Amino acid sequence: MMKKRVVMIALKRNVRRVGVVGVGALAVASAALVLAPSAQADTFTPVNLPSTPTVVITGSPTTAVQPAYPRSTSVYEVDATVTNADGFDKVSGIAMCWYLQGNASECDSPGGDPRLSFVMTYDTTLGFNVVGTNNYQNASSVATTTDSTSRDLAFKFKVSDVMTAGLWNVKAVASTLDLSLNPQIASDEDTGITVNYFGYYGQDRVAEDFGDILEGNTPDQTSGYKVGVVGTLIANGNSKLSLSSTDFTHKTNGVVDDTLGLSGNFPTESGKVRLGWGTNVYVPSSEISLSNVPQSLYSLFENGTVEAGETAPYDLSLAYGGGAAFPNTQYSATITVAIGKY
Repeated sequence: MMKKRVVMIALKRNVRRVGVVGVGALAVASAALVLAPSAQADTFTPVNLPSTPTVVITGSPTTAVQPAYPRSTSVYEVDATVTNADGFDKVSGIAMCWYLQGNASECDSPGGDPRLSFVMTYDTTLGFNVVGTNNYQNASSVATTTDSTSRDLAFKFKVSDVMTAGLWNVKAVASTLDLSLNPQIASDEDTGITVNYFGYYGQDRVAEDFGDILEGNTPDQTSGYKVGVVGTLIANGNSKLSLSSTDFTHKTNGVVDDTLGLSGNFPTESGKVRLGWGTNVYVPSSEISLSNVPQSLYSLFENGTVEAGETAPYDLSLAYGGGAAFPNTQYSATITVAIGKY
């Protein structure tokens, strides 16, 4: 009986000791967690303020620009490189603007008077486009990506018939937006590019019948006058009209059988006629060339015409010296009115 009791006491003590040891171990572990340091990977993303782009014109026309109707036959080119440190995709606008010297403000409201300015834009989505309704034309312009921050642009174009003769400047412009959405603009410019004179007959004048002209030596008896419209003229600067004519002839069944030559004399001699602007400028001989005897009464279109052309008046006179082999019948000549630089 005594043996059994001893065993039971020993078991109780063992249980208590195990319990004490367990509590002590937990206390030590808890103290270790509180005292240990903690390291975390904190991060941030840097956001640069938008940078201002850079623009460099790398090529522009080195010879004179020659307009034609309705636009130049030659293609002209302006090359520019646009770079932006924050990435080319941050560039919000790119434009090329040509302007007649003294008219730089035309670039502030593009698409205005085609006589004074010409604007093309480039957009990564829309490509190259001429601004406004006019006769300037995009001619397969090209954009080449060099890297994520830069692009080479080749503006290729034909110019309008009314691009004013004189000296022009060309400017390339690029912009980004700051955090307040205000534009930050950069530009480059080439100056002193020559645009040549251009004049053109859009529609020929109507043939005129001077009617019956009496032979004689006084203007009121001998001269016929015709005031009319030359036709539709196009010019890109101050212009003059010039006159030339063949002899006046009579034809029977299409065959010339009498000729009245041109004279510069007054009174007009027999067998001659005198043709001129008004009463004081005359064509002295047949087949007058515009290049060697320019006859001009007018300084026209100082600021050029509109692209579709304009009209101008003329005042022609014809005097008859007598001596026609076939009186009371019609004589005719080819009269040419030309436009040229004044």
